Amino acid sequence: QQMIPKTVAMRTYLITTALITLVMAGVGYLYAEETERTIILDHQRQMTAIAAALSQEVYARELQGDFARVYLSGDEAALAALRDTLQPVVSEMARQQPGFARGFTVYDRRVAFHPFRPDGWEVPIPLSVMDVYNTTGVTVIQSAPSSLLGQTIMTVVYPLFSGGRMVGHAWASVAVSVLDETVFLAVLRIILALIAAWAGLMIILNIAFDSMRRSLGELAKHILRQEDHTVGLEKFPELKPVTTAVATLRKGLKESENHYRTLLENSPDAIFRYDTAGRLVYANPATRQRHSGVDLLGKRPREFGMMSAATTDLVENTINTVLATGRNVERCYPLPNKDGTQRYMKASWIAETDDRGRVISVLGISRDVAELQTANERFSTLFNLNPNILVLTRKADGAIIDVNRVFLEKSGLSREEAIGRHAAELGLWLEPGQQQELMESLISDGRLINCEIRCTVRGQSYTGLLSSAGVSINGEAC
Repeated sequence: QQMIPKTVAMRTYLITTALITLVMAGVGYLYAEETERTIILDHQRQMTAIAAALSQEVYARELQGDFARVYLSGDEAALAALRDTLQPVVSEMARQQPGFARGFTVYDRRVAFHPFRPDGWEVPIPLSVMDVYNTTGVTVIQSAPSSLLGQTIMTVVYPLFSGGRMVGHAWASVAVSVLDETVFLAVLRIILALIAAWAGLMIILNIAFDSMRRSLGELAKHILRQEDHTVGLEKFPELKPVTTAVATLRKGLKESENHYRTLLENSPDAIFRYDTAGRLVYANPATRQRHSGVDLLGKRPREFGMMSAATTDLVENTINTVLATGRNVERCYPLPNKDGTQRYMKASWIAETDDRGRVISVLGISRDVAELQTANERFSTLFNLNPNILVLTRKADGAIIDVNRVFLEKSGLSREEAIGRHAAELGLWLEPGQQQELMESLISDGRLINCEIRCTVRGQSYTGLLSSAGVSINGEAC
């Protein structure tokens, strides 16, 4: 009764949760990457605005000439004047908009900077910053070591011009660790939100699939009890074709089972089955009748107490051979009658295997061949005592497969000389073409009646009458 819930509800639940988890993880990863890019671009825009504002202070105060004198001649007085003028400006702007370092630089000499430190004037300028004098444009330096801040920074450099020449630059920086922390906090908030959403979805799914499992469990019970399965389909109308198919298959299987049971129970052949331990586990009525109605189920052949020791050994050895090799075997063996006489049985022993090819039982089908044996004996007697020449040939190739006593006497041949050869080989036809004509007539008409033929036996010619008809011997056309 748990088959349907496990294969439908549980599997669907696991697949659904896995898909939702993968989708949400993918969305979270993409959103985190986009958030990181957005934060970095936002900081770059802010630093660009700060550096641009600083440059506007220079132009508003007409200080670009002082920057040119410091850049071109290293004028110390001009540098001191710039420091006295711009350091308060930088500090005030930093107070109004904290969170970023900023300042002015003339090539490799600092003019003003924040955060301020007394020994900061002599701190070297990173070489990557001075590269802006080659590009003369606004430049974003993604990662550069800063001796002033003591860590890796991201910097926006804004050039200052005088007379068409770049003579200095304004800059704004932020520590990469600050960016990383901002990104980490933003991503952490995203992850927590996704986890909360995922947990909520899992709870909803679990409630929904738990209800499905219970409903499908009830439906499975109805199906296994062969009750009306429509009572469980209100919640799952999509399953109606499936359950209808199950009911149809069950009906067909039951009809097939009844059909084969009827065949087994009414078969004149003995049909039986032995398990891997050599015990009889099934016997149809014909089998029980041949063993005088004695209950033999669960017993081994040597426990039947009805067969001779030789027959018992033969049967048990056959069962063991089939179990060990997996090959089908045919055997003949005697079986005692109630009156003490014996009858001969011909049995086919068939290996039954599972889906892995392992032998799990042995099926036996046996038939009383006493009547067939008697019929064969009668046919052999009539065949050999007939006063006419009788020859039995194979239709496929015309080879002789049997001859009677009269043929051997008239032809002077032994049975060994005749069997397996053709009449033409033995020189029996005086006119070889006549044999082909007669065979064509036999094929078209189905038989020959009193056809005149000419043959030779021991060097003498004879004229005789030939009659022929097609027969089947052991399933072979003759």
